Order: sequence, then structure tokens, then C-alpha cells
Amino acid sequence: MQAIYWVRQGLNNLSASAKPEDWTLVDRYLAPVERSLFAAMEIADQRHCVGVLRSLLSEGISDTALLKAGLLHDVGKARCRIGVLHRSIAVLLVALFGKLPSFLTRQCQEGFCLPFYVLENHPRIGAAKLAKAGCEERGWRLTELHQLDPAFVGNLPDDEWVRWARVALRAADSKNGGEGAMRQGTKGGQGRGVGAWCDADTNGSAAAAAGEAGRSRHRPAAGRASAAPW
Repeated sequence: MQAIYWVRQGLNNLSASAKPEDWTLVDRYLAPVERSLFAAMEIADQRHCVGVLRSLLSEGISDTALLKAGLLHDVGKARCRIGVLHRSIAVLLVALFGKLPSFLTRQCQEGFCLPFYVLENHPRIGAAKLAKAGCEERGWRLTELHQLDPAFVGNLPDDEWVRWARVALRAADSKNGGEGAMRQGTKGGQGRGVGAWCDADTNGSAAAAAGEAGRSRHRPAAGRASAAPW
């Protein structure tokens, strides 16, 4: 019965459509470059992420980095088109077995398995996208870790905030039919940063962008005051 509930919750997101009030929330919390990344997501993912944001707000959460992550934590799914067939199969497999089979999630650049690879690795892919765009480090790190097993969060930098924010994000994600309700994290994310998770087609550029974005926040640009990360 629990598996049926998870399948129903996940598939409900597929029939969702964007609403004007959703975009009002998006514009309130996201900077232009972040909004562009959000707009690149499929409508079902946009609606899901807005639902996550609403859940966080209903808990009285006002932490900006966490609220932005609520809207952007699934941005990695925009890596490719993920149709109803792949989403339905993935929801069913995760609901029944707790994860996608490894033969479906091997790294690939095209073909039938690519959507499964993206679904499994979207936290890493999304974190690389956000870092490359110069978004706040807390936000892209939380995006990277939002499906990580809580047992490993304590080994990461800024662990007190990460632990709190990850738990809050995961709860809101699960409440809105996200994968966090169904899967267990893996040791694979322990202590790694975006550089280790760069998708093959980024050629390491996301890691370089993340490093440069981090440095730019701590030094003034030549001839002018320090600019915002976006």
C-alpha cells in the first residue's frame, strides 16, 4: 500500500501545470540567473519545487539559502527531457526497491538510460549547474546533498546548518512526492564537492566556476566593489 501511495504521489506531479501565483513566488525568492535555471525545468518539476517552497514557508522557515534550494533542488533534472514513461518506471522502481537498478543509472550521454542516469544523479548535476552560474555556495551544496544519508552529513563542512537544512528540505520534498520519501542516500556523496560530481559534459567547468564564484565573494573586482555572486 505504501508503494501505491508513493507511485500516486509521484505521478500526480506529472499532470500539474504552472500557475501565475507560482511565478510570483519564484520572482520573490530567485535572482534573474536562478529564475532562468528554474524556467528551464519541466513544468512538473517546477510545480513540485514550488510545493516544496510552500511547505518550507508553512513551517515558518525564512532562511534564504534553504528557500532558494527548495525551488532549485531539482534543477539537475533539466539535463535532459524526462518523459512520463521514464518517470513512471522510476517512481515504481524506487517505491518497490528503494533505488533504481545500477544498470539503468550508468553514466551515458544519450539513449534510453540517460533519463534514469539524470534522475539518479540530479542532485550532483544540479549543484554543478548552480555553482557554474555563481549561485550561493550554501544553496548548491544543499542541492547536492538533499538526498544524502543523514549519517554522513556530520562529516561535511558547516555541518550544523547542513544537517538542519537538509532535514527540512528532505521533509518538504517528501511531503510533495519527492524521491526523498522513497529512497535511502548512499555513501557516494560523503565529503565530496561539486568538482567531484561534475557531469561528463561539463568538462570540469562547473568546478572551476564554483571555485571562481567562491573567490569572487572574498575579493573586490578590479576597479570596483565586490559584486553579488549573481
